Amino acid sequence: MKTLYYHLTIQIGNDTSINSTTYHTFQIPAIVVNAGTSCLVPGNYVLPGKYGGAFRNDHPNKKVYYVPEGDSVEQLMYDFNLNVGDSLKGYLFACDSGFSYCDTVISMDSVLVGNSYRKKWFVDQPYFVDLIEGIGSTYGLIEQVYPGFADLYDISLKCFRQNNQTLYPDTLNTCVVLTSLENISTVNEDIIIYPNPSSGNINIDISKAPSLVSWQLWNLNGQLILQEKTTTESKIETGPLQSGVYLLQATLKDGRKLYRKFVVL
Repeated sequence: MKTLYYHLTIQIGNDTSINSTTYHTFQIPAIVVNAGTSCLVPGNYVLPGKYGGAFRNDHPNKKVYYVPEGDSVEQLMYDFNLNVGDSLKGYLFACDSGFSYCDTVISMDSVLVGNSYRKKWFVDQPYFVDLIEGIGSTYGLIEQVYPGFADLYDISLKCFRQNNQTLYPDTLNTCVVLTSLENISTVNEDIIIYPNPSSGNINIDISKAPSLVSWQLWNLNGQLILQEKTTTESKIETGPLQSGVYLLQATLKDGRKLYRKFVVL
């Protein structure tokens, strides 16, 4: 059995207007890499970039707001006004995600980002997450942090660059960009998966993708779990599935493949 992992790149795309407010869109291409390698080699493959949502910076209040894929309502993503003991609110954190548990700040420090120091907060939960002012979570800039599920999959922020300059973890290395935005497939919301994560059924809404001919469900070990032909709506019963992260691959009549990730708790 081959173990696979992902090199993800979050790339800012064109601006868009949602409810008369301007947001920056972003897309997420990925290289799926065989364990023991760190670059694209035979046997690895590239997943096309997918729409990841939209965000806006509220610089005066040091906050970032996020509109998830398939939604039109913004949610708090980051609040960089934190002190020791504060609970972390917003889309990424358990306190606002249906859990009774709240992540809290247990210590503060600073970290060199580029040529200046920024605040860093250490979060009290299983993932050992730091928040860096103006960057975000070291667990993954847009990955939700759920308590008690640290064994599901490992994510970490490897590199951050702005205006074509690497700022974190240092300025000596260059962030690897997997593909330019010009080469990424057109932003789409053809497939919506909800709820995500889920402990019950996963609903797959493909009503916006009438050219869909089939879908496949893979786990992150590269094993094909399910394969079905479909019409306009589908539902996956996740009861038999083990807890973990899964990848839905949908094939369209024109040969394009669309990908969506979801979590089974």
